[in-house]
Amino acid sequence: MTIAVRSLFAVCLLAAGMRAQVAFNASKAYAIAGPAAVARADFNGDGKPDLAVASSAEAVAILIGNGDGTFQPPVSYATGGTAVSIAVGDFNHDGKADLAVANQAFNTVSVLLGNGDGTFRPAVNYPVELWAASIAVADFNRDGKQDLAVANKLSNSVSILLGNGDGTFQAALNTSVAASPVSVAAADFNGDGRPDLAVVTENAVSILLGTGAGTFQAPANYPVGTAPAAVAVADFNGDNAPDLAVANAGSNNVSILLGKGNGMFQAAVNYPAGSSPAGLAIARFTGQGNLDLAVTSSASEAVSILLGNGNGTFQPATGYGVGSDPTAVAAGDFNGDGRPDLAVVNAGSDSVSILIGKDGGAFAQPPSYPVESLPTGVAVADFNGDGFDDLAVALTGTVSVLLGRGHGAFLPAVNYGGIEGTTPAYLAAGDFNGDGRPDLAVTSNYGPNLAILIGNGDGTFQPAVNYPVSGSLATPVAVADFNGDGKLDLAVGTTILSGDSYSVAIYLGNGNGTFQPPAYYPAANVPQFVAVGDFNRDGVEDLAVTGLGGVSILLGLGNGAFQAPVFYATANGFPAGIAVGDLNADGYPDLAVANGLSSTTVAVLIGKGDGTFQPAVDYATGPGPVSVVIRDFDLDGTLDLAVGSSGNLAILPGKGDGTFLPSVNFAIGSYPVSLTAGYFNADRRPDLAVASYTDSVAILLNTTIP
Repeated sequence: MTIAVRSLFAVCLLAAGMRAQVAFNASKAYAIAGPAAVARADFNGDGKPDLAVASSAEAVAILIGNGDGTFQPPVSYATGGTAVSIAVGDFNHDGKADLAVANQAFNTVSVLLGNGDGTFRPAVNYPVELWAASIAVADFNRDGKQDLAVANKLSNSVSILLGNGDGTFQAALNTSVAASPVSVAAADFNGDGRPDLAVVTENAVSILLGTGAGTFQAPANYPVGTAPAAVAVADFNGDNAPDLAVANAGSNNVSILLGKGNGMFQAAVNYPAGSSPAGLAIARFTGQGNLDLAVTSSASEAVSILLGNGNGTFQPATGYGVGSDPTAVAAGDFNGDGRPDLAVVNAGSDSVSILIGKDGGAFAQPPSYPVESLPTGVAVADFNGDGFDDLAVALTGTVSVLLGRGHGAFLPAVNYGGIEGTTPAYLAAGDFNGDGRPDLAVTSNYGPNLAILIGNGDGTFQPAVNYPVSGSLATPVAVADFNGDGKLDLAVGTTILSGDSYSVAIYLGNGNGTFQPPAYYPAANVPQFVAVGDFNRDGVEDLAVTGLGGVSILLGLGNGAFQAPVFYATANGFPAGIAVGDLNADGYPDLAVANGLSSTTVAVLIGKGDGTFQPAVDYATGPGPVSVVIRDFDLDGTLDLAVGSSGNLAILPGKGDGTFLPSVNFAIGSYPVSLTAGYFNADRRPDLAVASYTDSVAILLNTTIP
């Protein structure tokens, strides 16, 4: 599934005149066997961009563009080798686009002369050295005829094939470079009018300055990230000196090396770019003059967009899902609307995805993932250890687990039953048996129950073990080490009376995934939600429990027991969701409380650091707020609030002093009963997962530009 979601702060940013966001429509895929690389040109002279795709099926596939973002079925031309890289040029000076293709296992370059109508003549092959991996076009000997440069991975060399101007080429001249060259690009890096080369090698980019005779000076090497896979050239900071972008598959980032104009480069600056970035394209995706990057992330099955700031720096990446194992990308205006689009080669799914660019700030509606009836709680953890956040959703007698794919998309839900009690249900994640793998604790209301599901570390879970809860109600569960023994414990609000008050049940963990019988401590009247924090800064975890009319604070004694509750009033009715964070940056935990179905506000209680709180201050949200999350959503260094209410998500930007700006509201459909934040794609912006009464979980990807 391809995902593009409206920015949580797009309205605010655009109104303030800040730089527009970039988005893409859903991708369309074209089947091609073993695609490896893609190039764009107008092969039939109709003014519409076409595509040429190098294929491991020993061919080049030509897709003629219709001008509306779609393409005609591919037509293949044999190359006589495993085609892995492709470049476009006019090798016979007839004004028609030709192709040069590096054939990896066959150690050749295929040249296919274009007929100008979208068809090509049979390939003519030229030998190079071992394992041709990448190809570039330039006039290296300045005779007015286009030449070829081919990076040869296994022979640690670059082959130069000088063009004769009639579509034929001379025998290769070979230049040694560092180990395992995999990508090559040509540009004039020192301003002498002679084409130079940038060659990606084992852990560096090598710069070979051209002599103007088709030969090159000894390479100068610049370190980049781990296992670099591709290089691209552009002037990212506007100083008229070519710069470099290198995709580093092993370190999951892109290295930017700013050129000095004399053939030398500044040290690399790295930017995260998804998992295993493999291909690069450069375009102005927002149309505002700055050059941006598109980077394929093969392990994330996504293409990441890094918007340029115009000074050689880049904003955090935003990921868009494509096919399996995307390895290469090309940019072009495929539908004639003046906006750059993308063609992404998916080596794992034998396809090319077309992503159509949209106006800045315009995003598709949040995608929803169906689960079973009435989801009421959602938790985030990496359940299968792949580095991507996953979701667990509490349902009627079951838990649905949706494994994240790393670019904001999720696999279909897998359900785990055997949980006693009835809806609603809530859950939290923690490592209850000390094996380093996340487990789940699930509470069931009405016939109250606590269920523990031990995680196997691969995204699956062992059968539920149930612990009955006294009383007639069980609230959401909180996880912490309440007695300081290094083992996670649980806190669950119940309706059992303790003295004259309702209570919170404390289950002390044994460290092997089992728990001791609960001890009960007085808490709020009809407890709703439980949160944990060290409110008096004594190194011991405390509890905040919402209930009728307010929130109870229970200070921990350090042995798993708690002091008598101190009550703080909020709005009338049943305050529901609660979150803990340092909202005024004074080092003390504060509280945000969603004031419940009969309210339209969220309450903020500023902590004094001694376990007491200032009176609640209310901020308007949508009607019936029931859930709240604290994160820095707008990336300005201060904490903000996300509040779910009836059909609405309210974002309240924090000022950093414990007060908040008026909310920005986003319609999200049916009643959102639970919110949680996570990093669902590779851009390190906090995203949201929303469980709602539509029997679904909606994913809202944060694309805020700081």
